[in-house]
Amino acid sequence: MRPIIILVAFFLVLNIQKAFPQSSFAVQYAINFPLGNTNDYIGEPSFRGISLDYRYHIMSNVAVGVGTGWYTFYERRDYDTYNNDDGSLSISGIQYRYINSLPILFVGDYYFSPDEKLSPFVGLGIGVTYNEVNTEMGQYYVDIDTWQFSLAPEVGVKIATGAEVSGYLSVRYNNAFETSDLDAMSYLTLNVGLMFGR
Repeated sequence: MRPIIILVAFFLVLNIQKAFPQSSFAVQYAINFPLGNTNDYIGEPSFRGISLDYRYHIMSNVAVGVGTGWYTFYERRDYDTYNNDDGSLSISGIQYRYINSLPILFVGDYYFSPDEKLSPFVGLGIGVTYNEVNTEMGQYYVDIDTWQFSLAPEVGVKIATGAEVSGYLSVRYNNAFETSDLDAMSYLTLNVGLMFGR
């Protein structure tokens, strides 16, 4: 279901981009590196991710818009005996751990050299992230899903190639704040992709 939603969003935003020539749309392959509590739960980097960004350029060097993505973390833990937080329950087996993360952010970017071939930029995203954390062990599983307030600062570079298509490389720090259901979750996202439009 989630891939279908992202695909529909992709085509919707692409049509919006055509209607507003001062806008851009980026699609990127995302590699994610867990940090903090995310790293405590799953220590393996994720190579399963996609980022989608739309920007409307209010000035040549300032853009505002939205960003989203879908990132999946996975780790297999060896056979062992695992205890719950208060030590009242122990269970033995092979453990499979998953995190699915879907940020939805309002974003502002500042481009240092918008008319140059290489244009470094900084940005900040503010919004929410849907995180689903799942632990499976034999016939047992624990599933936690929640929305978390999120901040996502970003640095990157746009590489103009002509014909309204640019290369896009960025590093984004995704920080989802603690809720009553889930601890704070954070990870670094390396985005590599293409930007269409201005």
